[in-house]
Amino acid sequence: MTGIRATVCGILIAVRAGCFASKMAQLCREEGNELFRRGMYRAAVDKYTEGIALERDNAKLYSNRALCYRKLYVLRYSANSSMCWCKLLHCAHPLPLPVC
Repeated sequence: MTGIRATVCGILIAVRAGCFASKMAQLCREEGNELFRRGMYRAAVDKYTEGIALERDNAKLYSNRALCYRKLYVLRYSANSSMCWCKLLHCAHPLPLPVC
């Protein structure tokens, strides 16, 4: 292959891989949402974490995972996921946690 053609092919492969990762992250979020609806919060956390590994800039995954941690009363992890969510959305401050 010529230099330009090889570069174009490399870009197309990278774009396809990015699209694939994005779609897989979306599937993880949907599966996590279903697990959350069933009250299976620990399994939902695992699905959202899997999605975050695929697409680190997906704020929905962080916010959903934070809600699961909150349901599990693991507030330290809930706060961490909330801060990641806020950084992605460019919030000035993370959401306040309730006083227990």
